[in-house]
Amino acid sequence: MKKWIPGISLSACTLLSGCLMTPVPKAPVIASDTAWQTAVPEQAAAADITDWWKAQQDPLLMQLLDAGLAVSPDLATARTRQESAQSTWVAAGALFLPTVDAALSASRGRTQAGTPVAQVRQASLQTSWELDFFGANQAARRYAGSQKTSAAAAMRATVLSVSADIAQRYYEARYCTEASRLLSEEATSWQRSQGIVASMLKAGAASSVTAAGMQASAADGQRRANQQAAACALQEQALSALTGMPVASLHTQLQQAGTLSDLRAFSVQELPANVLARRPDVVIAEQDFSGSIAQADAARAQRLPRISLSGNIGRQQILTGNDQLSGSVFSIGPVQISVPVFNGGQRDAQVKAADARLDEARIAYAARIRQALAEVNQALIQLNSSLDTLQQIRFNQQAASLSLQTTTARLQQGMASQLEMEEARRQHANSQLEQLQARLERNRAWLGLYRAVGGGISDTGATGPHSTSPQS
Repeated sequence: MKKWIPGISLSACTLLSGCLMTPVPKAPVIASDTAWQTAVPEQAAAADITDWWKAQQDPLLMQLLDAGLAVSPDLATARTRQESAQSTWVAAGALFLPTVDAALSASRGRTQAGTPVAQVRQASLQTSWELDFFGANQAARRYAGSQKTSAAAAMRATVLSVSADIAQRYYEARYCTEASRLLSEEATSWQRSQGIVASMLKAGAASSVTAAGMQASAADGQRRANQQAAACALQEQALSALTGMPVASLHTQLQQAGTLSDLRAFSVQELPANVLARRPDVVIAEQDFSGSIAQADAARAQRLPRISLSGNIGRQQILTGNDQLSGSVFSIGPVQISVPVFNGGQRDAQVKAADARLDEARIAYAARIRQALAEVNQALIQLNSSLDTLQQIRFNQQAASLSLQTTTARLQQGMASQLEMEEARRQHANSQLEQLQARLERNRAWLGLYRAVGGGISDTGATGPHSTSPQS
């Protein structure tokens, strides 16, 4: 019988270890396409996406990004989550090591009548160690590692979101400032036209109906200018809330910034799989899937025995009357094996729940990949559309500029009236406003694509507007 014990023990351990392994479902393929479904716009001088904000060479933009990231509550929350995940990961690693505690004790007393008073002093180190024979601690460590990676990706996602929001608000404010100037010029032109028609009415060269129509047009032009000025004030308030910068300072710097600048392009010629694998939300979904596998392994490990070992070593001194004993003391053990026998199906239910979460994470991971791929293609569609629209509007703007030059020359030659001159000025201002709107939409499209591809992620970068990587 004794000869069978090692064989039985080995077979039992092999069987139990096999029970621990979770059937791992096949991970979703990120993307098998060799090219994007939507044409990628060709750019002659594309900027490096890993340092895209700095490539804009816009000091005010960089100042706003730095200020906004410094005061963002979302970033503070993400940083706290990252530190918490790091702490959990360290704690999970400590499970593989024995715990060691120091203990000091002293006692004095008489246990039996007629015996001398005894004093006992002892200093010892006590240790305990759970042997991870069936991988429960390893599963906990893997889960903590997935949460740590997920928290780092969430930090990058937050930096990306906050930075892109600030940049979009900034370019919208720049657009608003310039649009307000153009509409103010248009309102002034309408007022000049109204004055001309009023003079013509007095001279009998214009009807009262024409004068009333011109007065209504002038009032409408002033209304549009006032509405645009109010919209600019709202934009400045929103940008101030995002960055913490005073509204007065923002207003001054936006006025001094000049015309709306165009965002520099970046290249997205990489394979779709390489681009999507860097997206923070895809990384988070992948880590949720990996963490669910670890949780399922941990749930299975709870149905298996647990083995722990304890012991202590120290020095002890005993004083009894004139006698003294001192020396080292130690103990090894006990070795404790805890075997689950009956729990009313609780552990089996936990395994089923863990398997369900694993299946949920797998489906969510696949859905996130599909959504990410769709978002990049949608962003490319919007970008191509905005570039085509801008090209067409530039032709219209050139035509309006030529018309203004021609009317100016005709006015100088006495071949055009002042009313025609003002009309040409307003048409030119409207064409500039239309082009300005198209340039804003182009910037929005580039920002949308920047979000869709996951921003500029550098493994060695610091958290900040120059890179969306968190400090490790």
